Amino acid sequence: MTQFQSRGGKIILQHGQADQFIPAQLSIDYYNRLVSRFGQGPLDQFLKFYLVPGAAHGGGGQFNGSYDGLTVLDNWVTKGAEPHNLTITDLAPPAAGRTRPLCEYPQWPKYVGGDQNLAASFVCSN
Repeated sequence: MTQFQSRGGKIILQHGQADQFIPAQLSIDYYNRLVSRFGQGPLDQFLKFYLVPGAAHGGGGQFNGSYDGLTVLDNWVTKGAEPHNLTITDLAPPAAGRTRPLCEYPQWPKYVGGDQNLAASFVCSN
């Protein structure tokens, strides 16, 4: 990971909170080890970690979220547009089209009022 970082590599790590095969806690533990190794500030410069609420392994679950992660990563690498909190769209019926914030870990979406199907009705909160 040190060589990857030193060469300007960038990583977007995400894990579905409802993953039925690989517990999300394993990714949380891995992320925390990286924080211990690199420090929070330096880690934030090359890795972003997101837990996806309701997402199962490989899609599905209560929230089958989709976002253009490749473009987000490309913009970070080529344009220096560091991602923070993103918006993710549910593809699963019957709630297809609803949106949620995809919050940088350890933040989590908190409902603050309004339409429960819109990301704008949530804030990322510790």
